[in-house]
Amino acid sequence: MAFRGRLSELEPAEVFQLLALTGKTGKLVLSHGDRQGVVLFSLGKVVFAASDSLRSAFGATLAAGRVRPDSRLIEEVGRRMPGSVTDSGTFLVEYREGRVGALEELIREQIEATVRELVTWRDGTFCFEPVDVPETEAIALDAGWFALAA
Repeated sequence: MAFRGRLSELEPAEVFQLLALTGKTGKLVLSHGDRQGVVLFSLGKVVFAASDSLRSAFGATLAAGRVRPDSRLIEEVGRRMPGSVTDSGTFLVEYREGRVGALEELIREQIEATVRELVTWRDGTFCFEPVDVPETEAIALDAGWFALAA
């Protein structure tokens, strides 16, 4: 079931909790002024989150030396042009397949930072639509985390 509304009537943390508690799978798009955020849920857990205002945070973290990427990551990042939030997210999902460790922790931090930003938006709109999202347990935030982020 798709649904939409205004963030002034249903705050982002409430929308997140509703989707989490009902075990929904799909894409939530939030708009706030000229900013936009995208959150993917798989069985009620956040498995991906991105915001255009945090678009370069992942690259900046890599550049700061927090993670020593292997040559494949360096090559892939070098081939990518700045693009949509989804393009970056698709790359990260593809790259992390079967990998654990520092990169996975960095991705979790990026998701958490994005959710922390999105739950502060008090005006704008949201739209949730069911879409196929691969199930994953590697990086997933559950409903209890949203209450802490709000």
